Amino acid sequence: MKDWGILYAINLLVPLVMIVLGILMQKVAPKKINWWCGYRTKRSMASQEAWDFAQSYSGKWMWIVGAALFVITAVVWLFFMHSDKNTLDIASLVIVGVQVVLLVLTIVPVEIALKRRFGGSNTNCPQQND
Repeated sequence: MKDWGILYAINLLVPLVMIVLGILMQKVAPKKINWWCGYRTKRSMASQEAWDFAQSYSGKWMWIVGAALFVITAVVWLFFMHSDKNTLDIASLVIVGVQVVLLVLTIVPVEIALKRRFGGSNTNCPQQND
């Protein structure tokens, strides 16, 4: 039971981080285009308007997906409450793997929205001016 509780908490960390980062991206995202912080792709860095849109839109997707994953993980993990350690380890790896894949897949709707809103041909990154 001790292993179950520890893994339960660990499995909820990825969705929790997604929720927190998603909210932060919407509320206090980097104001200027930069290479080290924020949602950084060629499309998002093509203009300040695209940058601002991408920060807010990706933040929205990240917290929504994170919240859904949090609930789903919390419920699914209950089915493993009385499982042996090997089963818990495998289940934990599968759950975290799925969470990470879904985190990465949040890029897709953001890129689609950027392409629709700002066009597909303007994908040159601006020069970094510090």
